Amino acid sequence: MTQELDPLLQLIKVSGEQMVKGDINYILTRIVMTWLNSRGRNYNNMSDVKAVLTDARDEFCRQVMNPYEDGKKEKNGDVYF
Repeated sequence: MTQELDPLLQLIKVSGEQMVKGDINYILTRIVMTWLNSRGRNYNNMSDVKAVLTDARDEFCRQVMNPYEDGKKEKNGDVYF
């Protein structure tokens, strides 16, 4: 699976600042809809898509956003005191 994604990931990497959040939204939507349409649109599959996107969002927050915010809080002080 990883090898198949490499060309897309390389394109994203070299696009840099030219790629905007709408482009990322489009790519993710196409991936999700391709998966969903190949499986069939029913409640279970749509619920699976929602769960995957929610889990990915939560993991991104845990792994990327939270440590960033913790670093800024340490550097600049906590606004919640």
